[in-house]
Amino acid sequence: PVQCAPSLKEIGGRAAEEAEKNVARNVLQETGWNQKESARRLHISYKAFLNKLKRWQLSRECPNWQAEAQSRLN
Repeated sequence: PVQCAPSLKEIGGRAAEEAEKNVARNVLQETGWNQKESARRLHISYKAFLNKLKRWQLSRECPNWQAEAQSRLN
């Protein structure tokens, strides 16, 4: 089967999603994982923020989020 390259729209969407995820991680670290305060600082509703965290599978208990974030810095 012939595979098509991803469209610029798809690439941009993935890049934007990854950027949002990184900003959310940083704000969560700044607030000590206070999700309500993080949502307020990001100017989105608490419910929308929780939905994003669920979609990204981010949680304080997730051991990979810190290692993944640190590996991006190196």
